[in-house]
Amino acid sequence: REGVAEGRREGVAEGRREGVAEGRREGVAEGRREGVAEGRREGVAEGRREGVAQERTLLRRLAAVRFGDAVAGRVEDLLRATEDWDELATAAELIVRAETGPGLIDAIAGSIRQSG
Repeated sequence: REGVAEGRREGVAEGRREGVAEGRREGVAEGRREGVAEGRREGVAEGRREGVAQERTLLRRLAAVRFGDAVAGRVEDLLRATEDWDELATAAELIVRAETGPGLIDAIAGSIRQSG
């Protein structure tokens, strides 16, 4: 009986150690996967923000070349209201096609307001 009880205690203790070790390994692996996934999501989001910021800068420059700094400043203010790539692409087309600075400002304001 004593041998059986001692064997049982040792078995339980060994099982507990193995279970804890396996749990730790699984926890570390899961944590690593979650960390990689979160890092990837954050990286994509940051890249998107940087891309939008660069697109806005380019559109401001194009507006300045065509219509001067005052119009470009207003275009920049309007474009801050969106992070939507389609709206930015629409703004680019409007900059190319606009005949006047005020017309450009009205067109961009209207396109962002309608879809935003």
